[in-house]
Amino acid sequence: MSNDYRSRQERRQKQKANAKTKKDRASLVKKILLGLLLFIGAGLVAGTIAVFAIIQDAPTLKPAMLDTPFTTTFYDRNNDPIPTEFSETIERDKVDIKNVPEMMKQAVISIEDRRFYDHFGIDVRRIIGAAIDDIRKGRLAEGGSTITQQVVKRSILSPKKTFVRKIQEAWLAIQLEQHYTKDEILEMYLNKIYYGNGAYGLKTAAEVYFDTKDLSKLNLSQMALLAGLPNAPSAYDPYEHPKKAAERRNQVLEAMVETGAISEKQAQEAKAKPVTKLLAKKDEDSTPPYYGAFLEEVFKELKEQKIVTDLTQFKQGGLKIYTTVDPESQKKVYKLQHSDEIPYPDKNFDIGAALLDTKTGAIRAIGGGRDYTSFQSGTNRALDTSNIPGSNIKPILDYGPAIEFLKWPTVHPIVDEKYKYPGSDTVVGEWDGEYWGKMTIERALAWSRNVPAVKALVATTEEVGKDKVSGFVQGLGIPLKDSYYYSAALGTMNVSPLQMAGAYSAFGNKGVYHEPYAVRKVVFPNGKTVELHHEPEVAMHDYTAYMITDMLKAVVNKGTGQMADISGLPVAGKTGSTQIPDKTQEKYDISEDGYLDEWFTGYTPEFTLSVWTGYPSITDEDGNVQFIRFGEGIDATDLAKLYFKKLISDISSKDVEDWEMPDSVVKVAIEKDTRKLPSENTPE
Repeated sequence: MSNDYRSRQERRQKQKANAKTKKDRASLVKKILLGLLLFIGAGLVAGTIAVFAIIQDAPTLKPAMLDTPFTTTFYDRNNDPIPTEFSETIERDKVDIKNVPEMMKQAVISIEDRRFYDHFGIDVRRIIGAAIDDIRKGRLAEGGSTITQQVVKRSILSPKKTFVRKIQEAWLAIQLEQHYTKDEILEMYLNKIYYGNGAYGLKTAAEVYFDTKDLSKLNLSQMALLAGLPNAPSAYDPYEHPKKAAERRNQVLEAMVETGAISEKQAQEAKAKPVTKLLAKKDEDSTPPYYGAFLEEVFKELKEQKIVTDLTQFKQGGLKIYTTVDPESQKKVYKLQHSDEIPYPDKNFDIGAALLDTKTGAIRAIGGGRDYTSFQSGTNRALDTSNIPGSNIKPILDYGPAIEFLKWPTVHPIVDEKYKYPGSDTVVGEWDGEYWGKMTIERALAWSRNVPAVKALVATTEEVGKDKVSGFVQGLGIPLKDSYYYSAALGTMNVSPLQMAGAYSAFGNKGVYHEPYAVRKVVFPNGKTVELHHEPEVAMHDYTAYMITDMLKAVVNKGTGQMADISGLPVAGKTGSTQIPDKTQEKYDISEDGYLDEWFTGYTPEFTLSVWTGYPSITDEDGNVQFIRFGEGIDATDLAKLYFKKLISDISSKDVEDWEMPDSVVKVAIEKDTRKLPSENTPE
């Protein structure tokens, strides 16, 4: 057989093999493509079914919903509406679309929805663009909504940003376009939208910002300013942020040039007008700002639970928010912070207070501070966690676990003596520089001795471990790391008055802890109701709660908290002070004694109140050193106790019954000197 013949045979075999390989590859590709098509088809079918189900579950479009003013209404614990500083300051004036100048319409449409007169309720091009942006950011961003969709969102649906809401919003927008003209929809939008400073609706906004209800009197610059506000009313507030307001107005003018609504020359002339000269004098809100600090906690809770997503939805979402606030208590809390009933040493001295229902954890009032005059007007001192509690922590971290796990009686002996933190050369200091020797833990707590408190924490930690101790403290809502140092016994963590009130209320409630809460339920414009359930947690045995309470009554009756004692009322509580660090004293050349923080947290069977006092910083705006100083008579160190006494005296019921001793506690007489059970030789 010649070599040529073999070569031809080999080539034929190779060609056959290649042909088979190509055929196999083609078959595999076909199978993959078929599989992908089937997968995509199944996904489309499943997606279509899901979308159909979401649409079926969408609320019914009702004219009454579209016409409702959607200011959020807040209710107190008695279900009565409460006034808020961001409620409408004047009656909402609705505008007829016929009375809206064409230039005003063009300003709104140019910046909000350029294809408003062309789409059928949804703008496919904007939706695709927004979807791509959402994918890139990995979240649902605001965008892609037409004016029609915004009407639906503000009228019918909840404000939550979810894919379900987006689908229902689009569906209802299409329906809305089928039942109403474009001008009718635009009129709904202009009457619903929030423009800031209590102004809902275009006509109201014109009166608030320009002191006119006649829109035809507005110039182009004013119209552009109004058109830009709804995007972020607070951020673009022309009174508070004129520079940002001007930038936003200019964006609107540029958009109008791009859509052909105005010329470049008109835009430049409008841009040249200073925002501050366009405005009327601001009409200061006359609504008493009693509830601002409380509403900040309401907003915080709803945002954390994703019931609202931002301030605009909170204020103008058309919600009915049922809170726990007691109007009389809230007014008294506010007035005590802003009156001369408490002898505050100077204007910078501040105070934060949180009042709870001892049995339920419901927040009855919030005192945001002396410089806190309206919603989010500054640091809310009741919610501020930048301060440390000092000895206010001792019942929670030191003596509570000792009684809970080691079953120490209130007469457990302990020695106040020179003592170093275990494993350290640091000596535990006493607030008076002295050591009082042997005493009971009741006396140690009553007089806030530091060494016994540290010893109690050390003993419990060594016996049961850090996990159990930190678990006990965390179970009372106080942030404590599992790897705490023994110096924590003297209150070195950061807490807020609200957290401290929550923890102490468990002692007054037989050991049952309720996380403090301000909201009971929320009703959406479509009638959907969200009930907020607040489940109690057993944080300790009833014997621990009772014995800590008994010891804290001694603090008020005969210890450091005597100024908080209220005749005829069972009161338990604890003082707390934080000293000025040595480095701070050296840096600012502080030679006199004083404190950075002064606390009093106390409770009755009805109410729990935690009060923090101090200064926002070690120096004032002129560089002068400021801290809590001692003085003659009632001085700055007493004001937390005095505030507690005045408020609780005013709001408490008559004939409040004392705490009942549980069966788990045994009360016996002991010898005064030996702390042992009496014998037959013990004298009377």
